[in-house]
Amino acid sequence: RRQNAVVGEAIRRLQVDTRAQREVQRLSGGNQQKVTIARWIAAEASTILCFDPTRGIDIRTKHEIYHLLRELAGQGASVLLYTSELEEVQLACDRAIVIFGGRVVDVIPAAIADEPTLVRAAYGLPRLAPGAAAPLPGATA
Repeated sequence: RRQNAVVGEAIRRLQVDTRAQREVQRLSGGNQQKVTIARWIAAEASTILCFDPTRGIDIRTKHEIYHLLRELAGQGASVLLYTSELEEVQLACDRAIVIFGGRVVDVIPAAIADEPTLVRAAYGLPRLAPGAAAPLPGATA
């Protein structure tokens, strides 16, 4: 009963459209994700694993979900996010862990996790110094 009350409060707080008391499967993708997050909040989850949590969701709802994930992390939850979307890394994460061939090849602060930096890490290349240009392939000094 308490968990239902907590989920109900979280759903109201997350502004999930529940006009017709629809089944979760009948809600929009964004509202389904919000219900999932409401369940995590109600369960007071200490670790949250997300796999592409905003795939196929509108921009406004994506930003709401980024905010909620950061809020959960701020409350002490560990939030691990698998994503191929650069925006998610930059807006929802503190750092990007780049994995290649089953190994962690770099840990990059989100503030500098731009596309060239992430691609270089994924290919095992060292990070460039801020403002440095990458050498042309085959060029010698």
